[in-house]
Amino acid sequence: MERDPRSPGCTPQACSFRDNADEFLTFGVNHIFGCSTQSTSYQQELKTRTHLPYQILSDEGLALTRGLGLPTFEYGGQKLTKRVTLAVEDGKVVRVWYPVFPPDRSAQEVLEWLDTRTGREALSTESEEAMLRNLRHRDSRS
Repeated sequence: MERDPRSPGCTPQACSFRDNADEFLTFGVNHIFGCSTQSTSYQQELKTRTHLPYQILSDEGLALTRGLGLPTFEYGGQKLTKRVTLAVEDGKVVRVWYPVFPPDRSAQEVLEWLDTRTGREALSTESEEAMLRNLRHRDSRS
């Protein structure tokens, strides 16, 4: 598969969720979405080329990225969102995976968390916890 030179790990990450989509259903996960700052035409081409069974949402204007305070980087004059995985339950972010590395193991890490989860949340790394606190703080102000 070709990779986008602006986001070399995003295709393997997206494909890891594609390859494990059925297993997510066994945990009651009804929706998987990808999100990127690329145009919808690029996203549709990626979805078709890689046979993704889920939608890729466009954040071309960075509204979601800014609203959630997601980490970004610049490449070729374009601001892109760094790889991050969010678990959302009942409209709330309940778990953050960041940084995502290696990207082709992203879905497996989420499945492992789902398999061992006993409550509504599981322990995150320090950077993930900081991002989760930031998201909760933003949510409590609205």
